Amino acid sequence: MSPRKKEDNLLIKEQRRTEILDISLRLFANRGYESTTIAQIAKEAGISKGLIYNYFDSKEDLLKSLVFDLNSMESTFWEDIQNEDPQKMLENIFSSYFQMLTQNKDKLRLITALTFQIEKFDFIQDLASQKMNTYLSLFEDLLTKLKFKDPKNEAMVLGLLFDGIATQYLVIHNDYPLNEIKEYLFNKYCKN
Repeated sequence: MSPRKKEDNLLIKEQRRTEILDISLRLFANRGYESTTIAQIAKEAGISKGLIYNYFDSKEDLLKSLVFDLNSMESTFWEDIQNEDPQKMLENIFSSYFQMLTQNKDKLRLITALTFQIEKFDFIQDLASQKMNTYLSLFEDLLTKLKFKDPKNEAMVLGLLFDGIATQYLVIHNDYPLNEIKEYLFNKYCKN
């Protein structure tokens, strides 16, 4: 058997890192960050605790990597929503948002839990503030182009609706009237 190539070793290392992040996401989202130990993550991954430290300096470093990796999900979101027509772009935002809700429960559960621990993680507060400002600005711009009355406040209401929908959906799961809410938002904001 010949020795592995450098590229193969890099691929294996990246796959292991991804596996550690996936397991951490599931455990942090379902058990909570504080209740999850590096030992539990290692056990689930079938590796030693020490090996995790080859990839991450600490549990908080692992969390930071996980959160910033989750941001890559956002780049797909931005690609999916782009459209010159503001009404179509708003429709794309709603469609992508509701798709994200149903396909990324663990990610949303983790981000939601972390937002309630903002004082513990400064990087979460900074990230949340940046995102809020970005989305509110986008909503205000689109609602202005669509000639909504008071687009600035309407954008804030829309942001609050998104936060509330996500929170309720995570708590109530399949009993939450997600399709009805989606239809309501489409009718209110996209059928001018």
